[in-house]
Amino acid sequence: MKNKLEKPSIGYLITKVGRYISRDYNLHLEKIDLTPLQAGILVNLYLHEEMAQAELMNAIIVDKATINAMLKSLRLSGFIEMVKNPNDLRVWQITLTSKGKKLIPTIMKIDEDVSSKYAKLFGRSANTVQNEFVKVYSELPLA
Repeated sequence: MKNKLEKPSIGYLITKVGRYISRDYNLHLEKIDLTPLQAGILVNLYLHEEMAQAELMNAIIVDKATINAMLKSLRLSGFIEMVKNPNDLRVWQITLTSKGKKLIPTIMKIDEDVSSKYAKLFGRSANTVQNEFVKVYSELPLA
């Protein structure tokens, strides 16, 4: 049966490309026993040095149960430390351990390789495509 749509919607195409990119990240990150969410947590901690659990949850856009599971796994692997905030004992402050910091160059290289691969499909540099996506992302109505 012939497709009734002349062109797929942009939402469908973005979702499909996102799945291919996610698959590539998974294939590379599983070699260092990480998921894309775990890698995202480590990179956010590297960039911000220290974050509260709620800040990480918002940064990588996951729910409380998911962030709890990810943090537990990363803590048990020795990649992060969690300490109570002395000013508010309800808040956990999370930082990278030296073991976690050692993974950052590998994660960044994977990101660079995957980003470059897909940017080439747009016929532009990874930096140009990234700048365009940052502009679009900054205009999203984030909750």
